[in-house]
Amino acid sequence: MKEYRRIENEDGSIVETYWRDGEKHREDGPAEIERWADGTVIESYWQNGERHREDGPAMIDRWTDGGVSESYFQNNNLHREDGPAMIDRRADGCVSAERYSRDGKLHREDGPAHIMYRTDGSVMRERYWRDGKKHREDGPAEIERRADGSVSESYWHDGKKHRENGPAEIVRSADGTVIRESYWRNGAAM
Repeated sequence: MKEYRRIENEDGSIVETYWRDGEKHREDGPAEIERWADGTVIESYWQNGERHREDGPAMIDRWTDGGVSESYFQNNNLHREDGPAMIDRRADGCVSAERYSRDGKLHREDGPAHIMYRTDGSVMRERYWRDGKKHREDGPAEIERRADGSVSESYWHDGKKHRENGPAEIVRSADGTVIRESYWRNGAAM
């Protein structure tokens, strides 16, 4: 049995939901639409009680500042095969963050799974993940480029801070001078 519900909350927000046989479900659009009093609109696509959409993002948040967040879900898991599963954009349309996920876990084979960008488009932070664990074979799994020009790097393997042939944590000043370093093996400080 199909059902439509509309709830108007005391704070001025409105939530509309579409149901089929007791589960959130809609074939031809979002099954849940939230309209907040401040103008934020969140659309969520559901099928058979699970956040799911085959042909686009299953969750779209439109913020009052003009920013937009898109999240791709398959069978209630954050998941996308051909690009980032979550994309945040500022009001000017520029990407501020990307997250790659497979079956609900941060994962990417050919680059960082989580990337954050500054307003000028430069990369601020990169994090490499494989199957939900921080991991990178050929370099640091976390890289943070700070506004002052300094850089922080940490090496991870299978979810543990680890590096065989050097420090697993390194902080460098803007001119490349090492400020701090520490050594780790299999998640334990040396």
